[in-house]
Amino acid sequence: MAKVFELADLMPVRLRALVLLATFASLRWGEVAALRRMDLDLAARTVSVRQQHVELDTGELLVGPPKFRAGVRTVAIPEAIIPALRDHLDQFTDPEPDALIFTGSRGGILRRSNFRRAAKWDKSTSKIGVPGLHFHEPPAHRQHDRRQLRREPQRPHATDGTRLRPRRADLPTQHGRGRPQDRRFHERQDQPEQPRRRRWIFRSARPRDLMAR
Repeated sequence: MAKVFELADLMPVRLRALVLLATFASLRWGEVAALRRMDLDLAARTVSVRQQHVELDTGELLVGPPKFRAGVRTVAIPEAIIPALRDHLDQFTDPEPDALIFTGSRGGILRRSNFRRAAKWDKSTSKIGVPGLHFHEPPAHRQHDRRQLRREPQRPHATDGTRLRPRRADLPTQHGRGRPQDRRFHERQDQPEQPRRRRWIFRSARPRDLMAR
């Protein structure tokens, strides 16, 4: 948790709450960029995800609901970041309920490239000892990044390309080696190769062959 606040303290003032909320609520970039004032309930300590921003390769920005139904959700947020969120709403967010919570320096939509440039993201992540940290990618990457920030224990991984976990087929079972289909494969490999039987195919004579006779 200390790493999260250390990284947030390196951000410009208007981006500090964004890093805290996105990390502790496990929000994707498009989700946190699309949040509006009415989505954040500080009294209940929740944030509701209703929309997301999707930036195309052409630069066009699309606004719509999350791709999957499970993406529309309400997430609890810790008490520790409530003061930072309250200060951000007072200083940088317009009073209208549909006003974007996080905007660019000129009040427009905050794009990922502008955020990385304003936050000096690569330099800041290297400074806290987590170089190459990705800002909220798909779930597998997000889990890895949150573990780096919070220093959670990770599963050991091999650095030489070897497998640390045996394959299921190699694990012994009460009936033999691995799954039934794997056992059948091993049994076929252990048996000597049998000669292939020649199959004779008899075809009936065609009408024109009978006429030729």
